[in-house]
Formats: sequence, structure tokens, C-alpha cells
Amino acid sequence: EFLGSLYYLPDEVSPTEWKPSYWASVCGRFYPKFSMELFETVMKELENPLDHKMNRMSSGQLKKCYISFAIACGASYILMDEPTNGLDIPSKAQFRSVLMKYTGEESTIVISTHQVRDLENVIDPIIILDRCDVILNASVEQITSKLTFDYGSELKPEALYCEHMPGGFVQVYANADGAESKMNVEALFNAAHKNKETIKALFEK
Repeated sequence: EFLGSLYYLPDEVSPTEWKPSYWASVCGRFYPKFSMELFETVMKELENPLDHKMNRMSSGQLKKCYISFAIACGASYILMDEPTNGLDIPSKAQFRSVLMKYTGEESTIVISTHQVRDLENVIDPIIILDRCDVILNASVEQITSKLTFDYGSELKPEALYCEHMPGGFVQVYANADGAESKMNVEALFNAAHKNKETIKALFEK
């Protein structure tokens, strides 16, 4: 019963000689809430073929089969290890779309990834941990109200973190005037890592 509530999607997935729908129907027997209709719907939205044998698919297509199953299995806990590895740029956007569209509050999704930019639009709230300490625990709205993410050519002396980019810098500094900006998760993490006490104090106010 416990295993039927938990699904783990590894980074490296295994091909079979089966076609996706048959493979999903076999594996789906272990998950009481599995939906074949949802599996095929997600496959179509990911533009993944249902009539190809899985061992003849590209690595990206094979990963999409497993992503589709992860969403369709109806598990209470879904663990994904590097789910966007092997996906091209359009497929990463499709992955974010189906993840937000077809999963809800009834499922807890844990994603382990080094490709944080692939997922920054679906992460909210953001928690940054440092060993046993919580540096930051805030919603995206709270973060952008306290911090400015500046993409310009002028280096700010008060910046908590800055990184060169084509044409200038991405910088993070305290939002003193209530300006709106688009959060950059990597820059946020680096700013928090380099200025732990400053960030903690800023968000405790």
C-alpha cells in the first residue's frame, strides 16, 4: 500500500521492447490511482509517439514516457531525479506546463536537479538550506519585494551578488524603492550563500 503511494523517476531510465501504452498499463497495476487516459493525454502534450517501441526512442522521448507515467500514476509522493536531462528546450517548456496542469495539492513532488533554471517558474515558495540552518523561506512575491534582480550595465556597489552576462551584469541587492523585477533563482542562491546573515535578517523583518 505504501509503495503504491510513491513513485520514483530516476535520472537514467530503462528502455523496453514494449510500446508506451502497454508498458504503462503493466506498471500502472501497482498504482491504484493510475489513469491510462491521463498518461496518453500527457504523452500527446509532450508530442511523444505512442506507437513506437520504447527501445527505439531517443533518450528524450524515453524520458517523456517516464514523465508521463509519473504524472499519470496518481501517487501521493512523486520523486524526480534530474527530470529535464535529455530534454530539448521546447520539451522543457512542455514539462513545466504538464507538471503545473496535471498535478495538484494531493501530490507532493520532490525534484532533485542541477538545472534550476529549467524549473524556476514552478518553484514557489523557495527554501534555501545550509546544513541545519534555514537561510531563506519565502514566496517569490516576498523575495522580489525585498530584493531587486537587476539586469544592467552599471555595477552597483551595494550588490550582494553580481555575475557577468552578455552586455552587463545580473545583480542582486536590497529593494529599497519597491521596484519590480524578475527573480533569478541561481543569482538568489548565490547571493544567499555569500551573505547568509544579511539575507536572514532581511527576511526576518
